[in-house]
This record gives sequence, structure tokens and C-alpha cells, in this order.
Amino acid sequence: MWLKLLIVTTVFFLLGLFQSSFLPHVSIMGIIPNLVFILFFVLVFFEKSTAYHEGIFYTVIAGLVTDIFSSSYFGPGILSLLVTYSAMKILFYLLEERRGKYLFFYFLIVFLVSFILYEILFSLFVIIPHGTFTLRQNIIVEESFNMAIALLVFYFYPGKNPTQLTLFK
Repeated sequence: MWLKLLIVTTVFFLLGLFQSSFLPHVSIMGIIPNLVFILFFVLVFFEKSTAYHEGIFYTVIAGLVTDIFSSSYFGPGILSLLVTYSAMKILFYLLEERRGKYLFFYFLIVFLVSFILYEILFSLFVIIPHGTFTLRQNIIVEESFNMAIALLVFYFYPGKNPTQLTLFK
């Protein structure tokens, strides 16, 4: 258990480092994928429904990594991810009967809602002290780019459901 958490923490840190150092040089339309959020989402998506302690751990570690590599003050990453994690758990509860039957579409819907919520909250928490709020105009392109990478991770995630590769079963 502790080894798994240590490995996950290391992977979060390495992805944050890669995301902030290398990816800005190979951006598409000025957009880089949020690899830390994608890993956070996939880990929470595939966790057992009763394993809240792991989800909270992933949330805090992903938030810390986001805050460490962010150019803003410390705290918006953790707060945004905690609220997003709570919203994800509510969506999981509300859409539970659809999870097994339409896993692909379930993944897309929950990712879309979670990523947009995270982006809005992170922007609000960073901007509130300054008093101005502007939402980026290319959020649809950013959402599509992140969703494409998340779908790749979804299909190759090692702890997946055996029926995961069948889209319409």
C-alpha cells in the first residue's frame, strides 16, 4: 500500500515537472495538456467506490504538485481539486447504474464536467485576490486536447474493467 502511494506521488511530481518544463515548448495553439489532472482523474475514476482515503490522497498530492509548479500563490490547486473530487463522487453516485453499461460515455461525461469545473474553480481561486475574472477563450480546444489524452490513458490503464475496450456493449 505504501509503495503504491509512494509511486503515485513520484509519478505526479514527474508529470508536474514534465508539464511545466518541457510541454510549454511543444504546445498546440498555446495549449498544453494538464497531465496532473488527467492522472488524478483516471486514478479517482478507477478507484473502488469505498476507497475514499485513496481518492483524498490523490487529490491532495495532485493539488500540491499543481500548486508547486503554478506561478500563483499556494492553495488554489488543492482547493480546486478537493471541490472537483467531491463533485466527481456525486456524479459517480448519480450515474452509478450507467457506469458498467456505457463506461466509455460515462468516462467522457464525467471528465468533461470535472475538467471544466476544475478550470473554473482554479481560475476563480487564483483571480479572486486580484478582483478580475476572465475565462480563457480556448477552453473548448483545451478540453478536447485533454480529453484525447485522457482517453488514451483510459484505454491503457492497467486496472481497467475487462469490458472497457468494447464501446457499445
